[in-house]
Amino acid sequence: MGHAGAYGWLTWRRVRPAPPTGGSRLDLGHLLGIGSGIAVASFVVRVWFPLGSSQYGELHLSQWPQYVALFSLGIAAGRRGWLDPVPGKLRRHCGAAALAAALAIGAFAVIVASVDVPAEEFLGGGRGRPSVWRSPKAFWQ
Repeated sequence: MGHAGAYGWLTWRRVRPAPPTGGSRLDLGHLLGIGSGIAVASFVVRVWFPLGSSQYGELHLSQWPQYVALFSLGIAAGRRGWLDPVPGKLRRHCGAAALAAALAIGAFAVIVASVDVPAEEFLGGGRGRPSVWRSPKAFWQ
């Protein structure tokens, strides 16, 4: 909430709001790139700050890559008019990607449950089994 409040205060202080810049259209490639960047950043951050770990002030640092990237995407989308309206092709592609991800997560959960991998292996941090067990969590979180 703090970064949203700071952004709102800074834009309110401007005499005139920034006009939409136009620019390129939002497409599936942009979203896949952002999602990949979030996954990599989440994996790296969770090596030092695993999910469920305590940090000063309960900051949940393990989730900050998502917060920062999605807040920035929202600002960019608002400034460039990407959401007025969302193109039908992009809407269908995102729906198909969400359905595929949900099915993949379900299949992965069944596989993991069948081989008895402890839940702690998916929380991150530099302990336990190799990182290959922890990396899928960063991609679907």
